[in-house]
Amino acid sequence: MIVTSVPINEVIKVNQVATLQEPLNLSFGLHKISSDLQQNLSGPGLYLIRFDDEVIYLGKYQPIGGKILGDRWLRHLETITLRGSRVGFGA
Repeated sequence: MIVTSVPINEVIKVNQVATLQEPLNLSFGLHKISSDLQQNLSGPGLYLIRFDDEVIYLGKYQPIGGKILGDRWLRHLETITLRGSRVGFGA
């Protein structure tokens, strides 16, 4: 089992979208990461998102060779914070 702890600001970048109003005015993207870290963050596994040492999200990722950062983490941070420019409220 591989256990990897990654400070979120090392892999996720957040930019303000000037043409949008708060609160849905942030664009979440990925920093370039090392191939070793990318390898550790690929494939199936369990992951958690912490804030102030409290777990705020626990998830399971199953695709083999998937890219969890783009597939899951960006979307989770956009919706958990309710700040992502791609967050929508529909029926």
